[in-house]
Amino acid sequence: MPGRGHRTRVFGKAGKKIQHKKESGKRETITALVTICADGTSIPPLIIFKAKAYLMQWLQDNPLNCSIGYSQKGYIDGEICLEWITHFDKYTKEKAAGRPRALIVDGHQSRFTAALIQYCRINNIILLCYASHVTHVYQGLDVTCFGPLKICYNEERAKFEKETGKEITKGKFIKLYAKAHVRALTPETIKAAFRKTGVWPYNPDAISPNVMKTSIETSCEGDGLPLAQYSPVRAVASLLRKV
Repeated sequence: MPGRGHRTRVFGKAGKKIQHKKESGKRETITALVTICADGTSIPPLIIFKAKAYLMQWLQDNPLNCSIGYSQKGYIDGEICLEWITHFDKYTKEKAAGRPRALIVDGHQSRFTAALIQYCRINNIILLCYASHVTHVYQGLDVTCFGPLKICYNEERAKFEKETGKEITKGKFIKLYAKAHVRALTPETIKAAFRKTGVWPYNPDAISPNVMKTSIETSCEGDGLPLAQYSPVRAVASLLRKV
């Protein structure tokens, strides 16, 4: 959220443990789709605004050369995801030098359309996805990148509001986000994201089984329990039913 604050230490009235400061009451969802590569680089993010139409003023200050989209709720959907995969293809094709590219994403069903899967197949992109509810353990962005990114963005936001006394608009958001992105997503941090999750260098022992161990009190045993299909499987199954 562009105007969301964070805790900090200040001088205030004695006897009050928590002090409050005046901020804009506006809250609006903006999605930043971040993509990192095992060589320590990141491709320009995709920023999705909550809007009903595209405004050219969003592009006025775009130091990262972000791609910009919009949706009714400010979230990614199947159509935007298809546009994004062409963005990914553009920025990774040269470094792949004809070799297959493994793209690991979360498994939200709304992203996996038949068109997306077909595009990946044609362009030599191997699409993999994390199982549900484990991205906090297996996804490198969650493990090493998003924490520092959130801190850096909050710092840039607070600095902007203090120096200008103005609210953060869509036109200002991208520049502020770019500063946080560059500060937080260093080559060392990005490489650590792949290393700590065992993706690259490949290390199946990077994550201890105890991290994913279920609670004995709340778990059950059985060989006949149904398993939910991953989103790509559901997308393909849905496509086959229509044939």
